[in-house]
Amino acid sequence: MKYILLSLLFLSTLFADIVVIVNSESKVETLNDDYTKMVFMKKIKRLPSGEVLIPLDHNSESEIYNNFYMSVANKNKSRMSKYWAKRVFTGKGQAPEVLASDEEVIRRVMNNINSVGYINSESLVDGVKVIYTVK
Repeated sequence: MKYILLSLLFLSTLFADIVVIVNSESKVETLNDDYTKMVFMKKIKRLPSGEVLIPLDHNSESEIYNNFYMSVANKNKSRMSKYWAKRVFTGKGQAPEVLASDEEVIRRVMNNINSVGYINSESLVDGVKVIYTVK
């Protein structure tokens, strides 16, 4: 019975949606596919409306990282690593700050109105709002 419950918990996490969140006070209401990709790949610092978004990342070894970038940028962990190495080498920027968990991402987003991060939808709490759902 214990193993069945653990298996169900694992499967529910595996199939949870990934959502992009901002502080609930942020003026940003939604992002489309293109802007989500540009923000997290640090190709833009400001949205056309003028809002600044500072992306936060998960560890590249995590499942959520891989699922997020495959869905948003069509890049696996290896291709993302090469992308950031090239950006750093050419002086075009650094990778987003890496946080260890959904809880850390949520805490940072709640404490900084300009932060944007992605988490499992099951981790949602008051104080943040969803502006994009990974398809």
